[in-house]
Amino acid sequence: MVGLLVDLGIGLAKASTLVAEARQRGCDTRHLLAIARWYARSQRLLVNNAKFTLSDACAIHQAGIGTKGLDEDKIGKFGLGLKSVFHLCEALFYVSSPLEENPVPASSHLAKYSRHGLLNPWFDQRYKHWERVEEHDIKNLKLLVEAQFKQLPSGLPEHWFAIFLPLRLPEHCIDLSQGDVNELTPQERLVEAQKWALEPKFPTLPGASEQDRLDARQHIERIYGVLPLLTNLRLIRFCSANTENWKAPEVKATIDFRCESDRLNWRRMSKGVHREHGTIVVEQHRLAPRESVYAAAHDLADLPELNDIVQSDSWPWMDALDETQGWQRKPAVAKQHGAVAILDTDGAGVVSISRAVFLPLAESNVRGFQSETCCGGKRHFRLSLHGYCFVDAGRLGIDEANEGEERSARQDWNQTLIDKVVLPLVIPALGEYRDKIGHLPDRDERIQHLTAGLSHAFSDEYAKCVCSNESWVFLLHGKKAQWEIRSHETALLALPGGQHDLANWQKLFPVLSKLSKEHAFVLHDMPSLSIGATYKWPIDIAEQLLSSVPVDPVTRDPDLLRALLRFCEHLKRELGNGIEPAICELSQRILSDAKVPLSRLRSNEQNRAAFAGLLNLVGETRKLWVPFRDDLVGESENLVHRLQAVAGQRIAIPSVLDPGKRSTDLTDEEAFRILSELAIAEPTGGNEDGYRKLMSEAVDWMLEAWPQAVHRILEEPVCELPLFYVRDYSSQATTRISPFELYAAAEEERLFGNSAQLCERLQACVLEQSILYIDRPSACFTSALGSALPSCTPEHCVKFLRKRPKLVGTHEPRLDLLEQLTSAGPDADWASIRYLLHGRTEGIAGELSLIAIDQSPWGRLATYILEACAQGWRALEESLLDNLTSAEKRNLGIEACLPSNVAQMVSKADATKLQLSSLGEDRSACDTIIRNWPSGQEELLDLQAAGHGPLYFIPALC
Repeated sequence: MVGLLVDLGIGLAKASTLVAEARQRGCDTRHLLAIARWYARSQRLLVNNAKFTLSDACAIHQAGIGTKGLDEDKIGKFGLGLKSVFHLCEALFYVSSPLEENPVPASSHLAKYSRHGLLNPWFDQRYKHWERVEEHDIKNLKLLVEAQFKQLPSGLPEHWFAIFLPLRLPEHCIDLSQGDVNELTPQERLVEAQKWALEPKFPTLPGASEQDRLDARQHIERIYGVLPLLTNLRLIRFCSANTENWKAPEVKATIDFRCESDRLNWRRMSKGVHREHGTIVVEQHRLAPRESVYAAAHDLADLPELNDIVQSDSWPWMDALDETQGWQRKPAVAKQHGAVAILDTDGAGVVSISRAVFLPLAESNVRGFQSETCCGGKRHFRLSLHGYCFVDAGRLGIDEANEGEERSARQDWNQTLIDKVVLPLVIPALGEYRDKIGHLPDRDERIQHLTAGLSHAFSDEYAKCVCSNESWVFLLHGKKAQWEIRSHETALLALPGGQHDLANWQKLFPVLSKLSKEHAFVLHDMPSLSIGATYKWPIDIAEQLLSSVPVDPVTRDPDLLRALLRFCEHLKRELGNGIEPAICELSQRILSDAKVPLSRLRSNEQNRAAFAGLLNLVGETRKLWVPFRDDLVGESENLVHRLQAVAGQRIAIPSVLDPGKRSTDLTDEEAFRILSELAIAEPTGGNEDGYRKLMSEAVDWMLEAWPQAVHRILEEPVCELPLFYVRDYSSQATTRISPFELYAAAEEERLFGNSAQLCERLQACVLEQSILYIDRPSACFTSALGSALPSCTPEHCVKFLRKRPKLVGTHEPRLDLLEQLTSAGPDADWASIRYLLHGRTEGIAGELSLIAIDQSPWGRLATYILEACAQGWRALEESLLDNLTSAEKRNLGIEACLPSNVAQMVSKADATKLQLSSLGEDRSACDTIIRNWPSGQEELLDLQAAGHGPLYFIPALC
């Protein structure tokens, strides 16, 4: 025993001192182990209240065989039994309560094993200087065990088993046969240690502080997460012995495992999924107690594919010990058992996932999941995935085939058990965890962080296994939302946003609470475990939500309007164009609601942007743009509402919200319905001119949006609608006319647009027809005419006048018109202007001159002659020509009323006799004509008396 103490780092002198101190107190060497524990700080005593049998005593010495293959209640078959402690030590002491009497006499090869001893794998190979343990040393171990159980109310149990581990030190891995180890350099020590060490890691290293040696935190953290899987474990105590009171070791830490539900014992559980939860309280010396919660789910399955693996020829056979027949070779026994445990502790926002075969495995970089994932928050979540699996040769991980390799029977069992039994328990464990922390105010936040971590930790392949049967989602239920488990076949309806958006959805959709009782609504941004679940919005549900939106409160709150836009964008991505009619109907309700003035949408920039985004989700063919004037806000809003009432499935959109788009494709029925509404609209308010412009613009937009307008505008019944505002210069008033009337006026060339500079003067020149002016003719109507409407220019005035009778009316406008028309100078159209004066198509060529008639007798005679010869159109009032120059008169073929011209007219008159009735009894006028008749033309003058007074006749010569 002294040799062992020396190798523990105490040294020969210090070991001799310990022996002396013990003897002075009346003790013998049986106390040395307890005393050595205080000095070296590198030993561990572990006590278990389990039964220790003769077979166990035999098996513990069979270092290379193992005895658990046929016992489904043992974990040693997986390579994680008692001999795993050799990762920590070079040898171990064990002691137990008295063995039960064996009903069958033990065979001779079993008789040598007992209830205590020293298990030294190096016997006769290394450490030959270690002495075999004596009986009184074992008694000392028993005293230490009793001291441990004195801390418990129940005292020492009937059955117990304890092992004492002198933890491995660097000196243990050095070949002492080389001489004094103190002569080795640090580098030589390291090289020598690497030759012999089972694992080049040591629990305590030279130079470590006393606090590091005593701190139990490392051990607590290592076993913390797997505690729910150890169904018989209730309490773990970390103690330290001391020289003052070795019988009462000082408690450094305890882990108190408290199961608050029925504790599951996987050895006796029935088939199916079972759950449990509880708390784990950790108390450490001089530190405040720490309380953590845990939840677990177990499954004892019965899968045909696993049964087939067990029955296969490649299933492993194991060695089993029979106390009468010795070692037997039989097939291994395995249970289809899996479990998932969640442990929630204080931490820094991390989800740790590890695998276990009852005990935690030290594997890292496992294919299928990340061992640590950040999840936010202030909690550390430990997820243990336990399966009744076979471990690999290094006892660090589960026996799995490398990628591309063919799996063995063990590996096939392991993978199938993990995929189909263990991983599907993650969601049931989450449900149990939710129930466990249901009373905590931050329960939703904790579960959200845990779910977020898990959703990122698992690969797609593992995630599909986790969600193979169920989905874990944040589900709306009534006016609340909570984490729930649903079948993986449940259709999930995802609302955009996270938990903070829930209040907005409830305000936007009053019917949501009712619908959530029948359908599974979730929040899109909330994490979930739902791989393979169906996220599909039925159109009828989406329509019910949109139809329930309260328009007035939504448009008052920009946040709600933006939330509505997000929802509609989400639906458009999910359902495509199928949701457009519902969005269109909602937009119509917003624009036509009397409680929602358009100023609320157009004046608030946030509302404007949100509503414009909503309109962009609707196809162009579903929109009907309506003009909007800032100087006629009320009238513009009224126009929007009027058209919205007859727009059918279209949205009447004021241009102020979505300017510059007019590509709507109206049907004939829609166009007639909308144009009929515009036809009966009357100006309101004081700005009638502005309102007329607004209505005219609306008609223009409707016609542009109607692709058949060119062909349909003159057809019944549209052609009879009074749609167009025109200025009628015959009445000096603005009036409304139908497309038919407008087209007829254009045909007669008395319809002008764009410029009205000559309209009033032109109207003054005609009495029998109206000159019409339209400010902005529609492109559609212009297209129907085949050309643009003419402006009222001299050229177009003449064109109009060519088809009209001779001009009549007051002199003033005729003079102005003549002045305007002749101002072109040599380039003027003299023939057209001449036609303006006489109004006879046969006189356009200019063969017959025009006569300027004055009030003299010659003028009266000339008028008489022209009328008698049916050429009265040649007579012009001289006052119309006052502003014409002699040259302009010559260009127009105008002659003065001179005697020579009148005599020539007589000579060409087509009449047998001309009565000078126009002169009447004005003898003075007659005398003037006779006296001034051109010489040489006397034969044309035949004076005769007639009737009661002197009448004069002029015989015609032709």
